[in-house]
Amino acid sequence: MTMTPTTDLTSLMQVIGDGFPFTQEKYPNGDLSTPEKTLAFAVRHSSAHIAKTGGIIAAQAENYDHGGELDPEALRMATTKMLVNTLNLANALGMTAQDLVSLVPSAMR
Repeated sequence: MTMTPTTDLTSLMQVIGDGFPFTQEKYPNGDLSTPEKTLAFAVRHSSAHIAKTGGIIAAQAENYDHGGELDPEALRMATTKMLVNTLNLANALGMTAQDLVSLVPSAMR
């Protein structure tokens, strides 16, 4: 998969959606037989990835609390993967970049 980096959220969401489509070919063991089941799979699979990257961040924090060092590269990669999975879930939910941006003020309350 070739990805073109971009700072434009709409373009980034397109690149991510193209790279990680929720298709039977990509997920042969997933039940993607209907749009509803595909959405449920996307929610479940994305939440698993988001939890996995959250765990990496939490492990870094916990290690630091016990006197260890933070690994900035691991934190940067986990944060980036969380963004990728979040934007892929937004795509699956039918959200646009504008939808996300317009919800930021409410989400920050």
